[in-house]
Amino acid sequence: MAKGLRFLCGKLLLLSSCCGLLFEGDRQKRLTPSSDYTVSIQGLPQFVYQSTADGLGMGSYAGINASFVYVPLAGRQPQARQRVEVISTLPFKSAALRPRGSPAVRVVGQSIFFDVDRPGKFILELDGDHEIATLATGLMIFADFRDDVRADSDQPSVLHFGPGLHELPYDSEFGGRLLRLANDTTVHLDAGAVVLGYVRGDGLRNVTIRGPGILAASFWPGASIPPGQAKGASCGYFGPIALQISNSSDITLDGFTIVHSTSWNVKLESSTNVHVRGLNIIAWQCMNDGIDVVSSQGVVIEGCFIRSNDDAIALKGTDPTMETRDVLVQDNVLWGQSYGNCMEIGFELWNAGVSNVSFIRNVCFHSARAAMSIHNAGHTAVHGIKYQDITVEGVFSNDISVDENQGLQLLDITIIA
Repeated sequence: MAKGLRFLCGKLLLLSSCCGLLFEGDRQKRLTPSSDYTVSIQGLPQFVYQSTADGLGMGSYAGINASFVYVPLAGRQPQARQRVEVISTLPFKSAALRPRGSPAVRVVGQSIFFDVDRPGKFILELDGDHEIATLATGLMIFADFRDDVRADSDQPSVLHFGPGLHELPYDSEFGGRLLRLANDTTVHLDAGAVVLGYVRGDGLRNVTIRGPGILAASFWPGASIPPGQAKGASCGYFGPIALQISNSSDITLDGFTIVHSTSWNVKLESSTNVHVRGLNIIAWQCMNDGIDVVSSQGVVIEGCFIRSNDDAIALKGTDPTMETRDVLVQDNVLWGQSYGNCMEIGFELWNAGVSNVSFIRNVCFHSARAAMSIHNAGHTAVHGIKYQDITVEGVFSNDISVDENQGLQLLDITIIA
């Protein structure tokens, strides 16, 4: 059995000294199905998930539902096109997939058809809607390779969450439902799996969390808000960070989805050699940063979809002994809603430096604030920053924002069209 594991959830199907852990979820419980869209792929119905701000205390988004669906691509080789049909219950006259360069669509009545033959993160936009509030109803489409990983469930230190709902146990020390990670562990969230709770890891080595399942951090439709959360005047309920990795190395986060966080979604703190690939983040609360890289080094963030209500990706420095450097952010679709920027450096910059950072081929979509921003509220020297092949679509504020009133230290900032 994997050492250091401090949880039990669902029905235990397999537990021995030679094998991993396989948990069966409650298949009668999952995220609410979408009331706005139905989707079929090659004529086969797909489950369309619905994430809602209702119950989070977010008055500005009350009653708004966000729908998302997975388009699984088998294997890693080029393949035949997948024909997708979307039927909308919302009235519309025109439809398009965003960002630019996404597959073309064909509209027949209330049906929208398009083909997918490659991984991608797409937003189905109805009637060219650029209003922040009603944009929230667009369908998010996550097309990615779906590998058969169940074969390794019998390997040591593999925790496999099968389809259905898994409610992590309440951790009295933490004050909420929690999974504490251990060294040399792989956590797999199966297709259709929804894990309710938070994830923490401190001082870890060689840990992988991979999807395509869902981490529903803290909030479950129809359930009460967990103890210890306070309701903000305008931002809703504040809770713990959904997934936090600290003082760790050789970490991989791959292909899962985070919804319903009431704080930051992913925090990487004082860590090295971290690879984040293909995450999907859908967030409502106004402190819902997508991914925060804090005093960490050797970090790659690629192929993610982040719809946050604060900064989508932010680089910070709070550990005075550790620089934030050697960070690559590439091929992401970033959607900042009301309160954040797409690619932010700051505000918390109190470490020895931020350097060798590259933002390449990222899309900033309908952000309420800046696409690229640097806000130095501390004394950190920021240098060696590169923005290359950045696509900005429908940003409501500035494409670029640099705050010169925050004790700014900037050197060697390059923007390549």
